[in-house]
Amino acid sequence: MNEVQKVSQMTQKDWDEQYTQLISSHDGLDDEASARLNACLVLLLVKQVSNVNRVSECLKEARSFALNE
Repeated sequence: MNEVQKVSQMTQKDWDEQYTQLISSHDGLDDEASARLNACLVLLLVKQVSNVNRVSECLKEARSFALNE
């Protein structure tokens, strides 16, 4: 099973657990440390994806979300 198949088989509970884990990783951090954590996480995930076009698409989608577009 490849990574895309694994992600497509994630349940709502799986997604909720991942979100909870992401949010709790920021517990006790000030805004600056939280921003560093986010930047580091993005870079680590980019390294895992290893697909420049897909990363570009994700960055555009995330920016649109952040701007409420």
